[in-house]
Amino acid sequence: MRVVLHRVCRGQRYAIYALEERPVVGENVEPNRPLEDFLNELEASDADEHARLVRLLEFVADNEPPRNKEKCRSVGKDLFEFKTRGGVRVLWFYDAGRLIICTHGFPKSQEKRLSREVKRAEEWKKKYQIARQTQQVIVIEETIL
Repeated sequence: MRVVLHRVCRGQRYAIYALEERPVVGENVEPNRPLEDFLNELEASDADEHARLVRLLEFVADNEPPRNKEKCRSVGKDLFEFKTRGGVRVLWFYDAGRLIICTHGFPKSQEKRLSREVKRAEEWKKKYQIARQTQQVIVIEETIL
């Protein structure tokens, strides 16, 4: 699998990307697009909450992550979460060049689930860092929103 950055949105301050894994030619596996899949499911099930999340991401791209802990907070080890009032969470981290890299999204839940989701985000971040060091990251500029 290859690590892919797929643009979510670009603003005046930040570019926001979603991490994906895509098969190398010849691999017979489906691409792994956790944020894009989550956004599509959210749009189908709760269009209002989807719109809130899109507005938050666009605001961040044009400004910076909010200091309001009700909208954005650290979840440890240089990982953060965007939060909506309705309970949607997106985990992310910073990268050089004013990039915000989102790993995946999920509905609000108990602390036990959050710790599992943070571990999942840490694994994604590690994959990304390895691919970046070896210059194996593919960037897709077409937006997923």
